[in-house]
Amino acid sequence: MLLVLFVLLVNIVFRRPLLESFLFSVALAVGMTPEMMPMITTITLAQGARRMAKKKVLVKQLAAIEDFGSVEILCSDTTGTLTEGEIVLDRHVDVQGNEDENVLRHVYLNSHFQAGIRILWTTRS
Repeated sequence: MLLVLFVLLVNIVFRRPLLESFLFSVALAVGMTPEMMPMITTITLAQGARRMAKKKVLVKQLAAIEDFGSVEILCSDTTGTLTEGEIVLDRHVDVQGNEDENVLRHVYLNSHFQAGIRILWTTRS
């Protein structure tokens, strides 16, 4: 934006026609946008990483922030059970924290049709 405004100002100082100067500045901005997209994306993801770091979340790869934004269900592991290959469902709750059978049904359907971890219907004694 600063570069576009600077180009417009320089054209006005050199007494170029105002409409021509404005159109040139807009064309410059449109032409520069695709070139700057990787930089804009990186800066935006870095700001997200800083915000997450303030909440004590370590981000190793910036692309993970973009993936994290599309997560609907998050399974966390603090005891090592996921890394041992043994998963036990303790609770199934909705967004408000209430037990919901629809969540369990969606998890089952997802695990059945995906290539990831399969859920075996067993009961805990």
